[in-house]
Amino acid sequence: MKKSRWSLLLAVPIVFGFALVKTEAEPAPGVRKFMRPKLDNAQKVLEGLALEDFEMVGKNANALLRLSEAAEWQVLPSPEYVRHSEEFQRVANELIRAANNKNLDSATLAYVQLTMNCVNCHKHVREARRVALAQ
Repeated sequence: MKKSRWSLLLAVPIVFGFALVKTEAEPAPGVRKFMRPKLDNAQKVLEGLALEDFEMVGKNANALLRLSEAAEWQVLPSPEYVRHSEEFQRVANELIRAANNKNLDSATLAYVQLTMNCVNCHKHVREARRVALAQ
């Protein structure tokens, strides 16, 4: 009986600790809703690359570019965030160009670069949120 109480006492802080770590880096609900189409369009770009459907690639790359130009995109006023956004737009334009030229290799490379940019930017935003919460 005593062993199970100790296990419970140890488990509770661990569970709440994981919950705290998860919530501290979570975006606001409006940002999540705005970013969902970005993920959908990125997945459709990948599908288009796999099927060599350049129209699908171009259409969804254009949608990604339009999203990046919206006011809701600007979630952090840091120079690094601005750099990530500008790089995203540059690479999205490369992806559109490659799709228009029906160049699968260039389009695939641009997609990989776009994905890396997303991952690095999201990492930066999560870290900035953690720092802001710690202050």
